[in-house]
Amino acid sequence: MIYNTVVIQEEDKANGIPQITQINVDFSDEGVNLQSSVKVIGEWRQYLKIFEQDMRNNNKSLFPLPEPEPIEFETENEEVL
Repeated sequence: MIYNTVVIQEEDKANGIPQITQINVDFSDEGVNLQSSVKVIGEWRQYLKIFEQDMRNNNKSLFPLPEPEPIEFETENEEVL
């Protein structure tokens, strides 16, 4: 996942105005055509992982699970009479 941020509004502690940041995510580096963005009030770093997981869960069909490798079972040779 590739992401970037854009500060929409700087924090102004004197007037009690929190920072607003837009997070943009792009999954093209994983071969998935999915881009999205969200605006976050306050600390954006804490929300980034949650946003990424939400995007993956909400678009599961775009993120198929890898095929499991076949398991080989050992069998004993039995003689047939």
